[in-house]
Amino acid sequence: MIFSYLFSYAKQTATLVSVKKNSMLFLRVLDIEVILHRQAIKYKCKSHQDRYADGMYTIAMIKAIVFDCFGVLVGSSFWDVYRASGGDPVKDAAFIDEILDRANLGFITSSELRKLTAEHLGISYEALTATMRRIERPNIDLFAYITSELKPRYKIAMLSNAVPGAPQSHLTAEQLALLDAIVVSGEIGHAKPDREAFQAVVDRLDVTFSEIVFIDDLARYVEPARAMGITSIRYTDLESMEVQLAEILHAQ
Repeated sequence: MIFSYLFSYAKQTATLVSVKKNSMLFLRVLDIEVILHRQAIKYKCKSHQDRYADGMYTIAMIKAIVFDCFGVLVGSSFWDVYRASGGDPVKDAAFIDEILDRANLGFITSSELRKLTAEHLGISYEALTATMRRIERPNIDLFAYITSELKPRYKIAMLSNAVPGAPQSHLTAEQLALLDAIVVSGEIGHAKPDREAFQAVVDRLDVTFSEIVFIDDLARYVEPARAMGITSIRYTDLESMEVQLAEILHAQ
């Protein structure tokens, strides 16, 4: 796109001088076209880091890293709990989305969420609670990475779609101490991917959208964040996240 624009501009510029250099017009435009074509090939072959280094595009100075809770900072999500409890999260996606939306905006409590889920699955409240406690555990390796590599240089925050207090209850005091801001949808009345949810976390961090990296395991939150100008990574595993984040941060 950028090279098509530049070539169009170059042809317009060449046309302006065509009165005096008519005989050279074709060769001049051809020369510009070849140069731009070579640059386009060079651009497509470069890594993100090389493009940053060459000034092909730039990003604002990153000041904070914002993590999702369930599925990232806590290794499992409600969807994982549902599956581990014998449910089919694909078949029951509409039901899960409905009850999570209600819980994430504070319309139902954590206990009510568990009760509705247990009834839908045909299991006891106690059995569901036991499964949640068993698999919803902190991502120890990620917290170690945050402690050693990120916390010394960046502000760290959590942005979670959850009932009030739920994310905090899954983390230790030491892990919570690493977080400069904790924003929970059920506490503010706005959930990802609403702009207000992202605005809440940047306000608490005293930064802008362009100064954070947002990391979430769900594409339906990552893509809208990118559309708002937030550098975002979809979390699949720690190793690939480290590679992507290092590329972004080292390019500054």
